[in-house]
Amino acid sequence: MVNFSWSVLCIDVHFSTCMQMFFKLPARSMSTLPVIKTPVYLRNMEKRFANRLKRKQEESQEQRVKTQELRRQPLMIECKNQSLNHYLKQTYAKFDTVPLASAGWKKGKSVGDFFTIKNSGENPAFREEDSNWNDMGLNSDIVEEVIAKGYQKPTIIQEQAIPAIRQDLHCLICGETGSGKTLAYVLPIVESVRRLRSLQHARVNKPFAFVITPGRELAIQVASVFLNFPDIRVNLVTGGSFERKLSNVTPEEVDIVIGTVGMLGKFFFNNVYGTGFVKHVVLDEIDTLVDKSFWFRTRKILENFFNTPMQAGINPRVCLVGATIPKTLDEIGDGLLPLSLIERIISPNVHKIMPHVEQRFVRIAKKERAERLLETVKKAVSEDESVLVFSAKSATADWASCFLKENGVRAVNYNAAMLKNIRDDSFRLFRSGAANVLSCTDLGSRGLDTSNVRHVINFDFPTSVTDYIHRLVPFFVVLFVFS
Repeated sequence: MVNFSWSVLCIDVHFSTCMQMFFKLPARSMSTLPVIKTPVYLRNMEKRFANRLKRKQEESQEQRVKTQELRRQPLMIECKNQSLNHYLKQTYAKFDTVPLASAGWKKGKSVGDFFTIKNSGENPAFREEDSNWNDMGLNSDIVEEVIAKGYQKPTIIQEQAIPAIRQDLHCLICGETGSGKTLAYVLPIVESVRRLRSLQHARVNKPFAFVITPGRELAIQVASVFLNFPDIRVNLVTGGSFERKLSNVTPEEVDIVIGTVGMLGKFFFNNVYGTGFVKHVVLDEIDTLVDKSFWFRTRKILENFFNTPMQAGINPRVCLVGATIPKTLDEIGDGLLPLSLIERIISPNVHKIMPHVEQRFVRIAKKERAERLLETVKKAVSEDESVLVFSAKSATADWASCFLKENGVRAVNYNAAMLKNIRDDSFRLFRSGAANVLSCTDLGSRGLDTSNVRHVINFDFPTSVTDYIHRLVPFFVVLFVFS
């Protein structure tokens, strides 16, 4: 007798027919034989597999079509590995893994890799449609002076801030680098000073406005903007020997005092300036002034304006200005100025990288940094472009400038370890074109007029997003050397 071991029979035929075909068994009645069919779970599994295969084929076809369509769009991020390229309007599903252009850069094998973030638009500080200085209600003489200085039309932040300051509102002006924040408060203050000066007399050392900055470079830049109006009497109070500066103070009528928070604090402590006629108080670089290292001195100065009796009809108005919104802004509202009274004028592009700035990231070995720095600088200088080279420490900035000069590049140094006079001379050479390269620390990213710069090289990568934003020069290409 033959033993048969039956597994699952996946055929849909009558059992009797099978027996007759293979074993020559006698036919039986059809009604007495069972019918064996494919199990339901196997049929369902087969359907699922077929559907999955069909779906993958469709998705693959859709992906090919989508890739072809994307490649017709402008390239936004160009990578050495072209599979990581990113195009305009390219999107990812919620649970998709977004590919990183810098994937694997922690490994030594990635040396030589690079990617470039392309510029994707015009400078967002200006409106596409024409705007006019006269639309903001400024006096015609100020409008004529501004246009004569080359400012043909206002920026978006100026269109919003100037009317608010003219309406005697406390303001927070926050805009990206190059958006025209300084001129936004200079023009209404000049207009206000001219009006108040015609009403007040015998104001010895009693100015109408104070501009407070964290460092002397920014104070000097702001003073240079006010000095475009020759009739405005400006006193600049910056670092140096306080005793010598105090002994040189002469009783005079002054309209605006601009100074660093440290030196102004000493002047107020010695009652050099009166605050009875103060109409405007500007805190420029507010994100730094409310930082822990500055806030105690900043608060002491502000108390002089809010705790001192003012002349009839004069109430000081505070203007907070910065490129980033400080997280500790609540400190100002602590017993000094309720935040609910502050009109917020904030650019939609604040805390963002400007779309008109191109950025290039290069992964190099540490031993190649000097060679790549020289190569990149010489390429830019050959096109008669000005270059900023940022370093994390003063010693590194010193070395970079010496290294470039030894290799025939006209470079100057700029950092906090230098004497003020020498530092100012270096920047003057750079601005005049006598030097092509300014090697500096983050001191050079705040308060300096670098409108002539075309390239920025980060020899040391910035340690914070705020420093990263401040290092970006408006309108021009930015190069990064990353190690």
